[in-house]
Amino acid sequence: MEPYVAFFLATTIGLVLSLATYWVARHSGLGPVQSALIDTLQDNAAALAVRVTQLEQEVSHLSAQRQLLEQQIGRLRETVTDLAGENAELRRQLRMAPRGEP
Repeated sequence: MEPYVAFFLATTIGLVLSLATYWVARHSGLGPVQSALIDTLQDNAAALAVRVTQLEQEVSHLSAQRQLLEQQIGRLRETVTDLAGENAELRRQLRMAPRGEP
């Protein structure tokens, strides 16, 4: 058998089987099942959309908290730097050896 004939025959058989499956599905009452499945998928999509919105709000809130914490860390670093400078100045005034030296 020629390869083209075999391909055409296999394609034709596949098409006939697909049409037969579709016809059996339509006549066996799968329409309501399909409608129920579509409704369920739409409900799931709506629930997922709500969850995505919640997660986006959480991310926004956490991002704002992160920015506040970064600002606070920056202020604390400045304070520590200022205190270290004051400490060094006081040591110079008192002619004390720097920390770690006898």
